[in-house]
Amino acid sequence: MGLVNMNLLNYLWETGIKPIKNAIAEKLDSSKAANNLLTTEEGFYLDARQGPEIMSMIEEQNSNLSELRGDLTAISKYKDINVTVPNGDIVGTTTVTGVNAILAVSIVYNTTFFSTSAIATVNSSNRVTVKRFEQTSAQTFTVRVVYI
Repeated sequence: MGLVNMNLLNYLWETGIKPIKNAIAEKLDSSKAANNLLTTEEGFYLDARQGPEIMSMIEEQNSNLSELRGDLTAISKYKDINVTVPNGDIVGTTTVTGVNAILAVSIVYNTTFFSTSAIATVNSSNRVTVKRFEQTSAQTFTVRVVYI
């Protein structure tokens, strides 16, 4: 391996690094850097100095979500309901009464056939649907309903 001398360094600068630096400078016009979070005009890019401000906003949102999760945990309740999928069908439904709003549903267990795959969903009318992925004999699924 040869020695690195000033001529070689100058050659690398002039033919490699400098052209790349100039090409980047042409593409990123520093007058188009927006050092604020309000610029909406096309052709501007966000200045890196806004990073801490954006991070602060994200951390605040995460904190708010944590507080909300705690509040919902404190006020939410759950109950288990049975949803039967009839023989030869893949869908069974039932309406949950006595609740204001359902936050989540999940299948706790299948009381008749443990290897069947299924999902539980809910609509805005508190109607819980269980959909299984194959047609078999009638099955009853226990669904946990989290509500407020």
